[in-house]
Amino acid sequence: MAYSCTDATALCAYVEAAIGGWQAFIVGIDGIDRAGKSTLSRYLAWQLGVSVVETDLFLTQGPNGILYRYGELYSAIEYRLLRRQPVIVEGVCLLALLDAIGLKADTLIYVTRTGNQGSLALKRTLTEYRDTHSPEKSAHVIYSL
Repeated sequence: MAYSCTDATALCAYVEAAIGGWQAFIVGIDGIDRAGKSTLSRYLAWQLGVSVVETDLFLTQGPNGILYRYGELYSAIEYRLLRRQPVIVEGVCLLALLDAIGLKADTLIYVTRTGNQGSLALKRTLTEYRDTHSPEKSAHVIYSL
């Protein structure tokens, strides 16, 4: 059962305890678009003194739509892990993205925002993602804004 949280300070303490010191550790922050993942990840990174990898920065326009630059994303995360540094990785459909590059979050935070249903453009993608990865059930923490 996931820990439910609405307080950023309490969440910061939870993440700090989960990391357990300076070590290679992935904190995943997942949720639908416009839930507050980027803002939360930046706050946690600031408070904990760790890096953030925002997966949106690794998107590019392909011939058939938007694509991730998987190799670059993997390198950005792996660079920190090889130096035994914790890293926060945030993005929509994060579990599927980490699966695609052969990584796994050591702890997963799923962010929700009251009244936010996400964009219509991602509705089908998000429904398929929930069906295949069950991010809310996989999360260690459900953080509600």
